[in-house]
Amino acid sequence: LQFAAGRYVDCGAAAEEVTGDFTLATWVKLDPGTAGHYHGIGGKLAQVGGNYSGFGLVRHTGNAFRLWVGDGTDDLAKSAVSSDTPYTDSEWHHVVGVREGRTNRLYIDGAQQTATSVTGFVPSTDFFHLGRQYSHLDDRYLRGAMDDVRVYDRALSAEEIAGLAGLTVQRHKPF
Repeated sequence: LQFAAGRYVDCGAAAEEVTGDFTLATWVKLDPGTAGHYHGIGGKLAQVGGNYSGFGLVRHTGNAFRLWVGDGTDDLAKSAVSSDTPYTDSEWHHVVGVREGRTNRLYIDGAQQTATSVTGFVPSTDFFHLGRQYSHLDDRYLRGAMDDVRVYDRALSAEEIAGLAGLTVQRHKPF
């Protein structure tokens, strides 16, 4: 999918079953010259009455990829899990947000990032979207491309994520 400012995909009730553990995985390639711009990648993140619910992947203005998880409060920042380094290139990156139990993790190109957060989770009743941050706000659009978007209603293992990112583990073969 190729996105331009103001364009996104409304996936409707997709990911409706995500009420606990989840994994949101996708390949993302940002347009050249977009460093410092906020890019909503996808999710079901919503803010109602000042309180956040749902989840979303973004490339933040500080150029870090980030997972947000809403816990029903007005403090979204406590859930932030950011990439270890900023990304300003226009290369393809595999970005994965995982929630398992109360722990939130982020993987970039198959590698788990250092930061984690521990929060509650309140599922969003808004539609699942690709190409912007919030379901209900008309801003923070992705400028770039996205491919192979996957949503799971469970936490994938590090090995499963490495496989999605195209990384393989050498196995000993006794023959």
